[in-house]
Amino acid sequence: MHLARRLVWSVDGATFRVAEDRSFADLDDAAFTLPSGAASRVRLAHPAHLSENDRLRWSERFSDYRILQPFPQLGRRVLALHPGDREGTRLASLEGTRVPWHRVAKLLRQGFRDASADSVLHSLSLRLPFGPTLSISLNPGLSRADVSHSGEQTLASVRVHGIARLADLDAVAQSELLLTLAPLTEPD
Repeated sequence: MHLARRLVWSVDGATFRVAEDRSFADLDDAAFTLPSGAASRVRLAHPAHLSENDRLRWSERFSDYRILQPFPQLGRRVLALHPGDREGTRLASLEGTRVPWHRVAKLLRQGFRDASADSVLHSLSLRLPFGPTLSISLNPGLSRADVSHSGEQTLASVRVHGIARLADLDAVAQSELLLTLAPLTEPD
């Protein structure tokens, strides 16, 4: 129960927290009652489903009570797809981006798999927790003999397989997809 008290929960679009006395409280600290039969629909609230104002208010509420979250739930960044990427399965806004070799190497440490079969790693893939597979093609590719001599890489292709279009992903999946790619494009 100690952990549950340090998080924001969601059911049917409403958010609440577990109070010190194990009752439920809403954003205004009023008593919150779970709708009948809703226990199986209670989820950990993702910041992509909260307005910026609600994230700020929840953060203030937790600060008032000196509640420290066990991971950055309310402080987790929320990213949105580039409008031009929504209708396809390619993240065209990232294609052509040049990145240092060590940023690509970070992805390998984060679970991306090498999909290449030759002496140069040209392709990476990762099965995403919400189902689809993300693949990245690199040019010129990373040398298997010594990755540190690979130099700058160009993201030749960034695609999501297993969906009809990126817009079909909900806001949480879209944000988590982009956060997965953040090590490539953000400063170290």
